[in-house]
Amino acid sequence: MKKVLLIENQYLQFKSIRKELQEHYEGEFEIYPLEIGDEETDRKEFEALMDQVRIALNERYGKMENKKSKSVLRTLIKDENFDLLIIDYKLVGYDGAPTGIQLASDFRADNIRCPILFLSRTPDNRSDILTTRGSVSEPYSWASKGYSDHDLLDGGYVNSDVTSKIDALIKLNKLEEVQTILLSLVRSEPMMQLIKTDDVKFFTDRVYRFNFDEGQKKEIMEMEEDPMQDEEIRVRFLNKYRELLKNIS
Repeated sequence: MKKVLLIENQYLQFKSIRKELQEHYEGEFEIYPLEIGDEETDRKEFEALMDQVRIALNERYGKMENKKSKSVLRTLIKDENFDLLIIDYKLVGYDGAPTGIQLASDFRADNIRCPILFLSRTPDNRSDILTTRGSVSEPYSWASKGYSDHDLLDGGYVNSDVTSKIDALIKLNKLEEVQTILLSLVRSEPMMQLIKTDDVKFFTDRVYRFNFDEGQKKEIMEMEEDPMQDEEIRVRFLNKYRELLKNIS
């Protein structure tokens, strides 16, 4: 089950988004703050999270309080090991306040690498967004909430647009994880060749699914020219490689 942290400024919108995603993914996602079942408790959990977000971003609390709340959020995200962050663009209610982009940028600075989906009524081609969005490293994407004023998020829109962007982000992140792990395995062990013919074919037929750049492809092909001496390492590598492939199929 994948863990998703939903940072949305308005409680009713938060509930609507959480409900639509839960219904769409049918138990595949655990969306935080979790639905406890009791309205009063649910609201308290939502407010506890959003209080930390608002203090982290609202400069009027002062740098010390900003820093404390950012630390609380950072610890939450790292401890829960979220697979995805969904962040509202406008999180603090005054003109010129830091936005969800600033929050995401702070997370990246703290080495939080999970995918981020910005979900907002604000179009992503607005000049201020184009200017600031570059501070957030990939993977991230942007989706419109598909509503205006105080209307609730449209469920049909969630299923037609928002979930497709979530799926693409999670898939992209998994591919990047596989690339990183696979190249780490290749570089860290003396595994310069897959001995058996069928293993070599399995490797060469599948490796290009990961969209390696030309330099990485060259390195992998050179790896296949020398025999691997350690049978135990070879077997461990192949088993890990097959496991990674299975996880993204």
